[in-house]
Amino acid sequence: MDNKHKVALVTGASSGIGEAISSELISIGWTVVGVARSKDKLLKIESESKGLFLPLVCDLSQSDDITKISHQLIDKGICPKLFFLNAAIAGEKCIEDPNHFKLKIHEEIMRVNYFGVLAWVEFWENHCKQNGGANFIVTSSVNAIFASPTVAAMTGHKDIKMVQHYATLSADKFQTEASEKLADFMLKLNQSGDGSANANGESRGESEDIREAKLNAGT
Repeated sequence: MDNKHKVALVTGASSGIGEAISSELISIGWTVVGVARSKDKLLKIESESKGLFLPLVCDLSQSDDITKISHQLIDKGICPKLFFLNAAIAGEKCIEDPNHFKLKIHEEIMRVNYFGVLAWVEFWENHCKQNGGANFIVTSSVNAIFASPTVAAMTGHKDIKMVQHYATLSADKFQTEASEKLADFMLKLNQSGDGSANANGESRGESEDIREAKLNAGT
């Protein structure tokens, strides 16, 4: 596959937000690598996507699975320009017995929602840099608070402020604001053509911190 073609990798692509994002990306001309555990659901989406959906079955709690399918993509000549890392253990799956704490539930959540995300970043970060760059979008808030060093260096305190802002909103207000922000981002992403937009829907470029550092250094 030509690396200039717009390819996005979406986790949790078989249902919910992941399926909706996959459908939206396909509608504006992207090819989507859809990752999830449900083979049947992925194949159903593939049958309706006119050849723009590549289904890959993967257990995101297993880093070896992520490494395996990542190598498969590279072998096919595919380097996504957008990673929408949406798969997470949430909702009813997180409900606990208030009278009986179970560490196992929290371990499972962290394996998918946190370490599962970092496994994608670790594998693809340098490969994407060597192939024109990419954007990583993560829906799990734990990754904004405990970001990897490279991500933290790029986003700094702005993500924390965003998390604090969203934490003050009602569920309905949060969904409305998040949906509007994502819709604006998708529009800018499509206009840029190569995935070069940041999470604020702006064209990607040097950060304010980098520009300030250059000015201070006289460059």
